[in-house]
Amino acid sequence: MTEALGCQSVADAVISETCSRTMVYLSIREAWIYRDWQAAVGDVMLREAQPGMRLFEVIGYKDFEDLCKDGKESDRIWVKRLNAVIDDLDTHGDDSKDARIAQLRAVYIATAEMIQALHLVDPKRSIIASATLEASTSALGSSQV
Repeated sequence: MTEALGCQSVADAVISETCSRTMVYLSIREAWIYRDWQAAVGDVMLREAQPGMRLFEVIGYKDFEDLCKDGKESDRIWVKRLNAVIDDLDTHGDDSKDARIAQLRAVYIATAEMIQALHLVDPKRSIIASATLEASTSALGSSQV
């Protein structure tokens, strides 16, 4: 490429070191999306059901949204970090150049699979809306492409 551009060539050792450093940076970012994001969501979604009894319950979506929007700064900080990672993401881009695309796609597919699995526990009594089931089926079908 340097020859085609008429530039000075880059030594193989420099390219190798640059690739190594890049992989370290990407792996840190990848781990951050998964571990920190999941831990933060889990921590924020739980509240003590009976203080002192080590019993917890999951808060509802409205409470979660209120906490993210108007909660204490210490509770909202992970949302800011997550936004910094995904706000500029072009999900239609080349996932070989941006690991976030594949990660978010995996979360999307896992969510669709969870919806299907929850419905199949007892299809006759399932309260999952048919539109939601259709959307999850469509998501799973499009993931096979």
